[in-house]
Amino acid sequence: MTSCIAGTLHSRKDVLAQMVKLAYEAGEKIMRVYASPFAVEMKAANDPVTVADREANEWIVNGLSQFELPIVAEESDPSTYTAYATSSAAFFVDPLDGTREFVARNGEFAVMIGLAESGVATAGVIHCPVTHRTVVGSIDGQAYELDAQGKREALVLVEPVARPILLVSRSHRPVELERWVQCVDADTKTKGSAGYKAMLVATGEANAYAYIGGAGCRWDACAPEAILAAAGAIVSDQEGRPFDYRAHDLRNRDGFLAAPPRLHAALLASLRPVLA
Repeated sequence: MTSCIAGTLHSRKDVLAQMVKLAYEAGEKIMRVYASPFAVEMKAANDPVTVADREANEWIVNGLSQFELPIVAEESDPSTYTAYATSSAAFFVDPLDGTREFVARNGEFAVMIGLAESGVATAGVIHCPVTHRTVVGSIDGQAYELDAQGKREALVLVEPVARPILLVSRSHRPVELERWVQCVDADTKTKGSAGYKAMLVATGEANAYAYIGGAGCRWDACAPEAILAAAGAIVSDQEGRPFDYRAHDLRNRDGFLAAPPRLHAALLASLRPVLA
C-alpha cells in the first residue's frame, strides 16, 4: 500500500504521477523557447536566467499548488519559501537545471522536481527535454527510466567492476576538485547540469557524481537524491552527512556525492585528505 503524504489526502504515488506530468509539460515549454531566439539575463555573476526558466517555474508551481504543500522553487520569490522548514513535507523545484547549458544549446539541462518529507528526499523526477529521457524514484522502492512512450525500465545501481566513471561539473572547478581528480582512482568526465549528471548515474552510464564546495541549493539535490537513493546509491554531502531539507539555509555548502555503497565509501575516503 502506497504511503500518504503527511498533512495531505494524497498518496505518494499520485503526487509522483503529477510531478512527472508537470516535468513533461514544463519540458515542452522549455523546448519551444529553445527552438527560437531568446534573451539571457543575469541574476548574478555567472548565474543566467531566461524566459524558459520563468515559464517552466510558473507552470510547475501552479500544478503543484493543489497539494497545499510549501514549494521551494528556484525562480519563485524567496518570501514564499518560509513554511518549508516547519512543514511535514515540501517540494523542491529547479524548473530548468543547467541554464548555462541551455544558453550554450548543448542539450545538457533538465527539469527537476523533488519531494521531501520530514526533511528527507522521498520522491523525484528528472526530465531531459532534448532527449526526452526521464528518470523517476521514490522511497517506496521504485526507481525507473521512462522512455518517450511511457515504458518503464527499472534502475538498479551496481558496484563497478572496472575503473569507475566519475562525473564532475563542467563549470564549477574549485581548487579542491582539481587536486582530487588528480589522485582519485576513477575516470573523470565533465558534464553539464546536476540533473543531467544524476540521470547518467541513475541509468548506469556513469558510476558516481561529485560536487565539491558550494553545490547549488536544495532544489539541485532533492530530486537527484530521491532517485539515486531509490536505485541503490548512497547520497551525502562531501563529509558523508545526509541532507536536511528542513534546514533554514537552502545552500548546499558542502558538496554532493552519490555512488553505490562501496564506491561511495572509497570516494569519500579519497576526498577527505584533499578537504583537510
